[in-house]
This record gives sequence, structure tokens and C-alpha cells, in this order.
Amino acid sequence: MPRIIRECVQVVEPLPGNHTKVLVESDKESAVSETHWNIPTDAIPVHLRPTGSRFVVVLEEPSGLPASTVAQLQGSWKLTIVELPTTEGRGKREDA
Repeated sequence: MPRIIRECVQVVEPLPGNHTKVLVESDKESAVSETHWNIPTDAIPVHLRPTGSRFVVVLEEPSGLPASTVAQLQGSWKLTIVELPTTEGRGKREDA
């Protein structure tokens, strides 16, 4: 059975190489460290790419796939972006 990870994230900044740095909000209040992911910009709908936008990243790990390197493992996950309902229309936090 594939493992599914769902995390609410917030766009931090665009990165070189067609990637976007996002903050994983479940770790946002951590006093020790914050977790950031770099995800492909093309996977993010255009209206959710501005800094501060929020959305849900859904990662689905394929079942039964042995990966010999980290790059192979990362490339094998299915990435889906889910828009959050918002009154502001662009996924920005009301308290931000």
C-alpha cells in the first residue's frame, strides 16, 4: 500500500532550476528548526506561486519500488497540489 503524506505549505521563494522553496507549516512553530521543501515550480498552479501563498502538497510513495539512491526515490513520488479554500482568493494566511 502506498504511503501518502499531506502537508500544508507556504511559498518562501523561487529558486534557480525551476524549483520553489516552501515552508512546511507543521514545523513552522518549531524553536529548533523549520522544514523546507524544494518542489518543481511547474507543479504549482500559476496563481499559487507568489511568495506567501499557501496550499497542500500531497506526496504519494509508490509501493514496492526499491530505490538505490535518494534521487531515484525522490523522483518516484507522485506530487499533487491541492488549493486551500480562502476568502482572499490566493491562499494567503489571514494572520500573515
